[in-house]
Amino acid sequence: MEEIYVLRLSMDAVSQRYFEGYSVLFPDQAERLDSLVHGWEGMLEWYNDTIASDFKEHSKPSEDTYSFRLDAEVIRQQAQKQLAERIEYLVDQAKADTLRALEDHVTASDIMEKHLGDDEDV
Repeated sequence: MEEIYVLRLSMDAVSQRYFEGYSVLFPDQAERLDSLVHGWEGMLEWYNDTIASDFKEHSKPSEDTYSFRLDAEVIRQQAQKQLAERIEYLVDQAKADTLRALEDHVTASDIMEKHLGDDEDV
């Protein structure tokens, strides 16, 4: 769910910063993203109302049953922490795509190289 919020916040921020508030997504894609966010929030609410509540009913009084609940605001805050890095990536991707279209593949690769991580552990 955090990734969905990161995507939503990134699109909103890029729209505001670079496109005078106009959406960078086509209307149908923006609607799909809104539906996805709404669906996840509904599922989160359902989980908290049913599954997490059942844990509370079947747990010992000494157990911390709140830890089974998922808080959308905490997830949004975690997503917010990733926002600057995601926007930097999206802007660099746009720059690199433009440079590739102009057949400057070396500079495009140089721009994107900083975003390559060490994936040996994966």
